[in-house]
Amino acid sequence: MTNKILKITVFLLFFAGLLLSCKEKKEPKTDLEPTGLKGTKWKLEGIVDVKTGDIKVLEPLDCEECYTIFFETDYNATATLISGTMLIDLNHLYPSTDIPEGFLCEMYEKDGIEYCDTDDFKIAIYLTKSFYSTCDELRLNRHQVVNNRYVDEIKSYLLFNKKIQQ
Repeated sequence: MTNKILKITVFLLFFAGLLLSCKEKKEPKTDLEPTGLKGTKWKLEGIVDVKTGDIKVLEPLDCEECYTIFFETDYNATATLISGTMLIDLNHLYPSTDIPEGFLCEMYEKDGIEYCDTDDFKIAIYLTKSFYSTCDELRLNRHQVVNNRYVDEIKSYLLFNKKIQQ
């Protein structure tokens, strides 16, 4: 009888261990929990068209801080534009299909040229509906809009690479 109880106990412990180990194996985080973003800085590589794979690189290219994102928390970030900043809250990615008025070209003081690509950056952030992050890559996804409704198909995304902070 004691041997049978011991076998059942060992089996139950083994089964409990299996259940617990399955909980430990988690899939990579995507849209739900951006853990690990707090305190990180990201530089825009470009805006990627999902269908063609083409990457639109935004100018000015020599502006080190332009088109960067710094996460104060895991969900809240500040995007640095050419001549200003924009707040991003990954908890509230429910954009409207209507773009607010007032997006304008920005003057880059270093070369005195106006860049309107910054509008593409602001609009893409404004239309971000989901995101994906890994250790060294961040994507802010712009989904396809059909009849003023978002669908699951991603149209383009802002591709960021992690920037080493000194």
